[in-house]
Amino acid sequence: MSQQLTPIVFDENDLAPHKEEVVLGKDKFWLHEALEDEAVRYNNARAKAARMMDGKVVGVDGVADIEPFLVSLCLYKSKDDGSFPYLPNGTDPDTKYRVPLPWVRKLPARVVASLFARVKTISDLDDDTEESLTRQLKDIQERLSVLRSRSGNPVGNGSDSSADS
Repeated sequence: MSQQLTPIVFDENDLAPHKEEVVLGKDKFWLHEALEDEAVRYNNARAKAARMMDGKVVGVDGVADIEPFLVSLCLYKSKDDGSFPYLPNGTDPDTKYRVPLPWVRKLPARVVASLFARVKTISDLDDDTEESLTRQLKDIQERLSVLRSRSGNPVGNGSDSSADS
């Protein structure tokens, strides 16, 4: 007996990336949720910063570069009318308006830290938030249920029932 999984459904609101207005001095910018490409580049930069030995992290190099890097991938200068700079298709960001990394690195560290924290939050790139852990727990419970149904072991009758609570 196989268990039917709930379909994954994302409506138009789910697919619309989150963006927030940012004012730096007299200039208006937009902090845009990291799209998958930016998230991959950010996570790759994090992984490259880790020095590994025997499968364990023994140090990090260039970890401080990661914060301004992510901010530069997600911070856009507003158009002259103050709107977000979309491509003509109206959905994709126009990367010509993306703020370059050298410019971000000239901002005060506290400003970059604040922008970094916000973009991680709106992009769900925080390592451990209640929302991300709840989503991971739901996914693990669903996978465990499928595994148990394949092995003929009903949900809740595994060797570790604490995973079901």
